[in-house]
Amino acid sequence: PDQSVVLNLNPFFVLEDGPDTNKSKDQSCRAASLCFSAIKLASALKSERLVPDSFRGKALCMDQFRALFGACRVPELFEKDTVAVDPDSTHVVVLENNQMYFFQALWPDGTVAVNEQDIYEILTAIKADASKVAPEISSRNALGVLTTLPRREWANARDIIKNKSVHNKAALEIIDGALFVLVIDDVTPKDIHEAAANMLHGTYNLRSEENFIDYQAGSCCNRWYDKLQVIVCNDGRAGINFEHSAIDGHTALRFVSDIFADNIVSFAQSITKTIYPDEDIFPPLINADIRRATGANTHFTMPRKLNLELPQSI
Repeated sequence: PDQSVVLNLNPFFVLEDGPDTNKSKDQSCRAASLCFSAIKLASALKSERLVPDSFRGKALCMDQFRALFGACRVPELFEKDTVAVDPDSTHVVVLENNQMYFFQALWPDGTVAVNEQDIYEILTAIKADASKVAPEISSRNALGVLTTLPRREWANARDIIKNKSVHNKAALEIIDGALFVLVIDDVTPKDIHEAAANMLHGTYNLRSEENFIDYQAGSCCNRWYDKLQVIVCNDGRAGINFEHSAIDGHTALRFVSDIFADNIVSFAQSITKTIYPDEDIFPPLINADIRRATGANTHFTMPRKLNLELPQSI
């Protein structure tokens, strides 16, 4: 169908607050924690160490999980949309203040290249850079809001952007091929209803200023609805919005439950390590090998900004 995926297709989840009250209310801490768990899950999937789903003692088919990470719905002008999956994906795209960044999260062999503290420092650096642009300026250049358009309109706009330059084409390939998109929202929901609305479609407000035409503002601009998104609000409240073409709800639910449960296990490990320093009281929920990028390799995981040249018609 030509309708927008927002409201019509993409489902969402709102997560419970994190188990660590000090971390769960801090946006960057909560985002780093969820992102780290998601990266470990991607690594476990690549190495085929992810425990399969089962029903009445029998393992279920896990084929859909191949399209959980590195997948993107691509709009087409004259055909049905396609789903592109990059099995070699190793990076995460971060959206903050309507601006796009990315960092390498896995080594080429699928081993995790960052830990939770590394991700926190990456997000801190991104926040410092993104805040240099006023929201009213970044909103007018928000590329992600175009993913809310009816699919033919988005396909046309995307082709114009891609054909504008080789740089644009490469940037779109980076976005499409990301493991997932981590969204850092400048939103503080008043209640669960506002939180749910933000995870489903974001906030929105049509603004007009002197010397500027009307433009869309709000967290709806800080999105990429063609991909799996982990969304974290100002107060640490978090949720998931996912593209439904390639995976069913049970696959997304497994992703959500695993990363949330992994946060709980990590918290349990942290508060008992002084009591049981040498005992594996709480084994890790997600088995993934971690080899941090240190020393001469620290540049490998440094965040980089994606700047696209938007044509005047866009």
